[in-house]
Amino acid sequence: MFFSLSGEANERGQFLDTFIKNPNVTWLAELGGEFQFTATLLTRSMGAIQSILADLPSYPGLSLVRKSLCTHLRRSMHPRLYLNPSNIISISPLTTAACDEAEIYVADETDEKIIYHLGNTFYSSVRECSRATGIPYSTAERRIKNLRAEGVITGYYSAIRVESFGMSRYLIFVSMREFVNAATQRRVREFVQKHPLINLLIECIGEWDFEFGFEAPSDRIAREVVNDVFNEFGSMIASLKSAPVLGVLKAMTIPKTNQ
Repeated sequence: MFFSLSGEANERGQFLDTFIKNPNVTWLAELGGEFQFTATLLTRSMGAIQSILADLPSYPGLSLVRKSLCTHLRRSMHPRLYLNPSNIISISPLTTAACDEAEIYVADETDEKIIYHLGNTFYSSVRECSRATGIPYSTAERRIKNLRAEGVITGYYSAIRVESFGMSRYLIFVSMREFVNAATQRRVREFVQKHPLINLLIECIGEWDFEFGFEAPSDRIAREVVNDVFNEFGSMIASLKSAPVLGVLKAMTIPKTNQ
């Protein structure tokens, strides 16, 4: 979800505070450019998103403007190749994708505790997971092994403050001229896998077809990355927009909710 807010600063702050507290909002960031904010809402259905948006507080002097909504179909987190220039370590991307109803894993309360813990904390060991959740070690070990086998847990990663080594975050939003087919998907995935600065690919349906996330040491280098995308897919692109990520207001993976 992408949106901008028009109104008094205190009302904007109250709106954002309420929005952040919603458990289904797993990511909220402030952007530069056309949209002021981008948010990720994780729900079981589009109807739940509609309910969440309908329940947002309204303020007399506040307007939600320039709204855009996309559904994420596939999300791939790629290794930061710029930190591994000699290709010393080979790491596969961590990928999650939408699944059919028949493929949905039915988790019980024990699984949910484990998933919530692993999805929102730094994973160190089964023993730490057992201690934090109160689940016996042998049970936690067996359940985690099963969740991996079922494809619920696809891997682990650590959140890195890229600003600490001189990098800033950016996003690129791309809409293709034609429907995205399998050949286009493969080409985009291969491009991202080889690009040294792009480390996030989201395949969507909605206003955008693809979202690229990357990190760069300067706006000049960021413009070069945008040009890389345009040069690779220019004849296929209907529209391309980019924005710097000015700050992350909320970041989590798994919401603690039944919606």
